[in-house]
Amino acid sequence: GAEVELWGRTVDSDDDAYEKIDDTTAGSNGAFMFKPSLSTDGMYFKVMSNDLMSDPVRVYVKQDPELAASSTSRGVVRLVVTGDPKVRGLGARVFRQNANGTWTLVGSGLLNADGTFTKVLSDQPSGRSYTYRSYVVGDAERGVLTNWSSYTRTVRVK
Repeated sequence: GAEVELWGRTVDSDDDAYEKIDDTTAGSNGAFMFKPSLSTDGMYFKVMSNDLMSDPVRVYVKQDPELAASSTSRGVVRLVVTGDPKVRGLGARVFRQNANGTWTLVGSGLLNADGTFTKVLSDQPSGRSYTYRSYVVGDAERGVLTNWSSYTRTVRVK
């Protein structure tokens, strides 16, 4: 039956930047739950009850990039990586699958203000199909973890 408060701050903020996020009442067995949402940064969370404060827990945000692939003109493949979360300045990479199952880097750059990176490949053999996947490099200082796209995209070159 105790009141429990959730306090949090972004990973890259000062130690004294904790703010109250939510409160709840513990059940008869002492259990309680919070469901805070995270956006573009990892967070430190701690709880307070009866003037007692827990140790902080660091929660990371894991990249879940998306990849779009298209060929709208002869010999050209357009690849767009969208970070999730959309964090400007994170490194983005695009890989093409080789016949033997390995992957070759075909483009790299930084996510722009919209959280996207676009790579256009020209002089691609028309009529061939290629499979791509993307990778976005996280930022530990912000509590954002690196990750691959959860799927591949196959495109047939016009």
